[in-house]
Amino acid sequence: MKAMRIIPVLLLVSLLFAAPLSAEGPIGLGVHGSMVKLLGGATDRSAVGYVSGIDFHYFFSERWNAEVSLGLGWVRSRDPDSYFKPKGGNRTYLYPYSLLLRYHPAPKWKPNPYLGLGAGITVWDLRDVSTGDDWFPLPHSGTSVHGSRTHFTWLGAAGALIPLSKRCALDIGFRYTRLIDQSLNNIDPRGDDANTGIGEIRFGLLIRFGKSKEAKVIRKEVAEVPVVAAVPEEPPEPVKPVKEEEPVVEKEPVIEEEPAEAAPEPDILLSVDQRIILPAVQFATARAELSPEAKDALKTVAAALKNKPEINLEIRGYTDSIGSAASNLTLSQRRADTVKKFLVDQGISFHRLTAVGYGEADPIASNQTAKGRARNRRIELWPIQ
Repeated sequence: MKAMRIIPVLLLVSLLFAAPLSAEGPIGLGVHGSMVKLLGGATDRSAVGYVSGIDFHYFFSERWNAEVSLGLGWVRSRDPDSYFKPKGGNRTYLYPYSLLLRYHPAPKWKPNPYLGLGAGITVWDLRDVSTGDDWFPLPHSGTSVHGSRTHFTWLGAAGALIPLSKRCALDIGFRYTRLIDQSLNNIDPRGDDANTGIGEIRFGLLIRFGKSKEAKVIRKEVAEVPVVAAVPEEPPEPVKPVKEEEPVVEKEPVIEEEPAEAAPEPDILLSVDQRIILPAVQFATARAELSPEAKDALKTVAAALKNKPEINLEIRGYTDSIGSAASNLTLSQRRADTVKKFLVDQGISFHRLTAVGYGEADPIASNQTAKGRARNRRIELWPIQ
């Protein structure tokens, strides 16, 4: 239990380094403490032991991330009546190192579940500590029974991330590590318990950081993208009246209709000194689906983002005042997420996009009219650095 004292120190160091950084970055730093037990032996003599360590994460997308984990700890042989009561003057030191690929099947869920599969190396050393024992695994106490042993391993994991704040989450899960080609007794010098696996219940803290997306936005006048109206049809010329005494065969006037010009997509100017409202990106009441016109406008935004890779984008969703404030906040987040997903599908990295719902806040038109409410059901794009 004393080994767990190093975890608060690691947590404090991690928080100090990560405090000024953002949650949306692709890099993650974690620390963990685990209850572990050797498994697969003939007589099951392993008590529950402890391993702590540090983890490094890289998020390829919202669904996939890689984890490198470095740990150290120990297990001991157990009392016959309890898995949590060690017995005997021996200690098996453990040093597990692993690379795990994690898949998050439902990234929007809270908690956020994941499954993992990986490989690594585990070093263990069974030592007789009857003449002297030290809880810390470096340097070793006592006398080695087999010498230090190294095994390649494969492992599986299942767990969930439980958000604590915008940048921090608890990482809780179960892992099983298989020791390849392990046939030696590794828990009791006087026994024959050759364990081939390690079961682990892990409790960790994950902090994500990277390039900040919380940069201050200089708020100036709203720069709405102009919309070119369609050219109206020209009315037909009136037919001149004909005198009764002049027999004239009337001909139907030929009205030539000039086709309406489609409103061209405007060029999108991405600058941190303005926000952008696309009139084409509006939503039906209580809906978050994009219309074909909205998709065309957002394709122009994606093209502009590709031309300016140094610019990130905060996508702000809004609603009208119909409905409760809580439901409108949820709906606005769905709208912002829909736009973010569309831009990601167009080839924009999700690391460059932040989706935030603001509900019915900051209306740009009156909610007392249908036309005003339609304008308030909008998306605002805020370029940030």
